[in-house]
Amino acid sequence: MAAIRDRVENSDVPYGSQTPRRAARPLPAFLPLLRLACCLSAGIALLAPAGLGETRAIPIDAGIAAGEEGGVCILRVRVDGSADLMVRSDTLALRAVHGENPLDEGSVCSAVLPESPLGSFRMEPVRGRGRALLVENPSGRNGFQAWIRVDDNPAGADLYELRITWQLDEGPHEGPGSLPDELVLRPRGTPAVWATGSGVGGSAALPGGRLSSFDNDPLRYDSSRAGQLEFRGRIDDAVDLYVRGDQINALVKSGQLVKVERFRFTQPLPAVALSSIGVAKKDGRGTVELVQRPDSTNDFTAIIRVTDPQSGSDRYHFVLSWSR
Repeated sequence: MAAIRDRVENSDVPYGSQTPRRAARPLPAFLPLLRLACCLSAGIALLAPAGLGETRAIPIDAGIAAGEEGGVCILRVRVDGSADLMVRSDTLALRAVHGENPLDEGSVCSAVLPESPLGSFRMEPVRGRGRALLVENPSGRNGFQAWIRVDDNPAGADLYELRITWQLDEGPHEGPGSLPDELVLRPRGTPAVWATGSGVGGSAALPGGRLSSFDNDPLRYDSSRAGQLEFRGRIDDAVDLYVRGDQINALVKSGQLVKVERFRFTQPLPAVALSSIGVAKKDGRGTVELVQRPDSTNDFTAIIRVTDPQSGSDRYHFVLSWSR
């Protein structure tokens, strides 16, 4: 025992240590590279896109067509999280944006989605607790593929049923789409630029200052025949709001500047004659009125006048609604 203690005391290892000290050795040259490879592989795994779901042919059943519609598809998909649905010809491709992979639960079409220009195309949510949005209409620029985004925020999966209908193009039309008043939807990452029928773009030629809102997302626009602008913000005294396409300019006639909380278009105000348009005040102590209807003489610009007679600003909430 004394011999062992003497040997330990004469070494550089403290007495009682359970682990003897070893001389430092240089790391092999390949170890730094190995560690770098491991880090890169872990990073790639974290950045990799969500997994693909199934891709399958959609059964064709001509018996489900209704009325004079050119074609109809009933998409039944189980979604947990967020998913993209791509319909091209007779094929349905499903992709998880985040969450679990989406699953087809018996989708069916009355006919193959044509790979040619369409006269009209619509998507209508029938069932599902979350939100379903038509991101892109089928057209020549995307290989005649319809792109639908489904967002299911609550926990657990839910069954979504979506009805898409279309009609064939019956002849040449003017305008950027297959119909003069058709909204051309653009894929994510491409700026959406709206131009009126007279060629005046956006709000550049409007009086006042342009307003903005992060809630207004062109990817959420639809192409139905009815649309809305919902606005929330604080207004003082008297302000005229100029609405053209999907832009708003505020001309302060008196009082403080407009403080936008948020606003959102369901689609740009179309550059066509409207069958109806009106504004409904939801909140605010003053008045909200439509003082100018959009038409060809004013480059399809609507003017909403907000008058707040009391001292200081107040919170206003109103909805501008129209129908073609």
